[in-house]
Amino acid sequence: AGMARVPHVVADTGAFLSAAPLQDIADALYTVPEVLAEIRDRPARRRLAALPCELRVRRPRPELLRLVTEFSKKTGDYPSLSAADLQVLALTCQLQADIDGPGCLRWEPPDKVRLSSTPRHPEAPLHLAGFHLPTKHKPAGKGPRQPGPGSGPAPADSDEFGSFLYWRPPLPSIEEELRELLAISGSPEPPEEHRSSAGGASAGEEEEEEDEESDDEGWITPSNLKQAQQDTGHCDTAPVGVQVGCVTTDFAMQNVLLQMGLHVLAVNGMLIRRARSYILRCHGCFRTTSDMTKVFCPHCGNKTLKKVAVSVSDDGSLH
Repeated sequence: AGMARVPHVVADTGAFLSAAPLQDIADALYTVPEVLAEIRDRPARRRLAALPCELRVRRPRPELLRLVTEFSKKTGDYPSLSAADLQVLALTCQLQADIDGPGCLRWEPPDKVRLSSTPRHPEAPLHLAGFHLPTKHKPAGKGPRQPGPGSGPAPADSDEFGSFLYWRPPLPSIEEELRELLAISGSPEPPEEHRSSAGGASAGEEEEEEDEESDDEGWITPSNLKQAQQDTGHCDTAPVGVQVGCVTTDFAMQNVLLQMGLHVLAVNGMLIRRARSYILRCHGCFRTTSDMTKVFCPHCGNKTLKKVAVSVSDDGSLH
């Protein structure tokens, strides 16, 4: 009822398959012929035929399709995009350029990468059992060992295998805590003959009510769903200034749209401010690359690339 409608909305295949209320999101709805060809199941085709609004089928200009393809290669999302996805992206760019002019679009990915990574994780062990990692200085508080009579293993062995206890402390003893808990739970128990059945029943009911109340806390229910979505900060209602938006459930498409400066809409009409994307991170030299086709690290040349998730905000920066 209070949802702001967007004048021009481009829908991809996921928007139709998820039965999104597109008539409540858009004033004018657009798509491309490739999307209609991908909708093959009977229920989705019935919903498409009974859509209570006009669906305008258009093809984007070839030059915009070429620019979008080149942009997706720069962001590393090109291997995850189909031909229909690229057509939808190009049509969104075309509608936005027709309204605000070509200068409103970004054709180079913003170089704002903020990754909280360090050469060595602060919790990474300094000494591993079975591995010899030489250090230039001795750990603080460790003086030279003075071998005594019958002191067990040789100094070399004790230094090498005793390092396991240096970075992984032994588990704390919980015997005393268990005794205290057993003593506390056992002491206040009154004798059973002095208990009344009515009192026991009422206490049991109170415990069940407390369990039910505690079970309801922290769950997302239909009553607090909208508040939970707002608390996450990833979505918000579509603002009045949005003229063109794209309804898509594809993370790669959302990433490209956000980095181009376009607006992304969820299937419920909410404006998506951050999208999940992936980059490759070398766990040898800790450098990153957005070229998902790489097998070897472009910096150190080793086959040590791992796929890591990053979030793309609406200004195109990576976190």
